[in-house]
Amino acid sequence: MVTHIQFGSIPLYAMPLQRHSGYASCTKCKIEGDYICNRICFIEIDTNNLRTDQDFRLKVQEGHHNGTSILENIPNIDMVKCFPLDYMHLVCLGVMKKLLVLWCYGKPSTKLSFHVISKISESLLNLSNHVPLEFNRRPRIKRWKATEFRQFLFYTGPITLKGRLSNERYINFLTLHISITILSCKKHFKDLTYSSDLLKYFVKTFKILYGSEHISHNVHNLLHLTDDVKILAPLDEFSAFPFENYLQSILKTLRKCDRPLAQIIKRHSERVAQNNIQSKSITSKYFPLYEFEHNTGPTLYLNMSVMSSQPNFEETVDSDFSSYTICSKCTNIK
Repeated sequence: MVTHIQFGSIPLYAMPLQRHSGYASCTKCKIEGDYICNRICFIEIDTNNLRTDQDFRLKVQEGHHNGTSILENIPNIDMVKCFPLDYMHLVCLGVMKKLLVLWCYGKPSTKLSFHVISKISESLLNLSNHVPLEFNRRPRIKRWKATEFRQFLFYTGPITLKGRLSNERYINFLTLHISITILSCKKHFKDLTYSSDLLKYFVKTFKILYGSEHISHNVHNLLHLTDDVKILAPLDEFSAFPFENYLQSILKTLRKCDRPLAQIIKRHSERVAQNNIQSKSITSKYFPLYEFEHNTGPTLYLNMSVMSSQPNFEETVDSDFSSYTICSKCTNIK
């Protein structure tokens, strides 16, 4: 049975659904968004009208579909539960980034003063000298990657924001921090219901503090994150972080922008050929090589049923590349 498929990695033609800017874009419930300030917003907190596998296949909500997915042909796959939300894009690059943008570049009602932003930046840079080696990146100011948003949410954010955000906004941030921490650690699974309540509280207070026009697709889907964890595992066990880390090795194989797929395949074939050469070199150094395979015998077996499956060789090559003929057509390797 299929456990889960990462939704963010599926191309549009394989899963022809409304994307995040659509009115019925939520993959977990049948809520329809409202058009507010030139964007689609999901201001309803009630998520009881959940989507099911049968509803998906019957296209009960027609606005959610742009066609029929080829993935429906996979046996024993649930088209809703087997496609979990990825918290790397949803939380780290979505909600956490949105909060930082609102604090630094938002409207006057949400934007922090230049003095406060400078103090937060200074605190982050001071912490960079105390970050252990387990973290891939040290705190910096610009061009954050997903791991840096994650680090800010889990570790540096609660420290650097304390006393610099208003009490209401700081508590709102802490509810996100605590709830995602619970969902990321298996030993806290007894508190999953509490995490779900915290995420609902976060979305409600987020709407009050920052406005309904900022309840985006990502903010809304926080309400469904706990359900995916209950079905599958902690967030890190089905996130896109491992795939994103491997992209760096793929990027190194590209030498120009033209025909990237052909370049990747060619570099891979070169790597395989090189590994085969090295493997043959190691084998020839420690073990004899057998050449001129044949199946005409004679080699005696106690079990004649396995005779045809055992290869015979005429010559052996030693580690110094000397060739020896032990006996014509009787050298056998098992």
